[in-house]
Amino acid sequence: MFTVRCIPPRNRKEYLHLLLLADPDETMLERYLSAGDMYLGLENGQIVCEAVILPLSSDTCELKNLATEPDRQRHGYARRLVDRLSQIYAERGFRTMLVGTSITGTSFYPKLGFSPSHIVENFFTDNYANPVLDNGILCIHMYYFQKILHRQG
Repeated sequence: MFTVRCIPPRNRKEYLHLLLLADPDETMLERYLSAGDMYLGLENGQIVCEAVILPLSSDTCELKNLATEPDRQRHGYARRLVDRLSQIYAERGFRTMLVGTSITGTSFYPKLGFSPSHIVENFFTDNYANPVLDNGILCIHMYYFQKILHRQG
């Protein structure tokens, strides 16, 4: 059974190994980790994935970090977590969820209902002290996607 749990700020560093899978720079993590909400996805009580959502305005939030334990990837856990978080944030009155990703994530997010929004050129090269590699590919630009959130019922 898949469940979602919100993690209080004081306990978030316990999951640093997961957070670093999606964002390899602790300095960057610090910029949003305490300001956002962190969630764990659990399957039968075992942690399988995590996400951090940062409210940007009264109607827009951003999925800042999404990662799945390496041995649990490709089982739909991230999709289930994003689906549940989309419901939660829609119920809170948010209308749009943004997500920024490297080039390798551009095929993943449309499968979760996101559509292309905009590109921030040179984001990774301008904001990270060290080169960021994703599946062996150098990350340069940040590709943003958006999802329109719908309240249930």
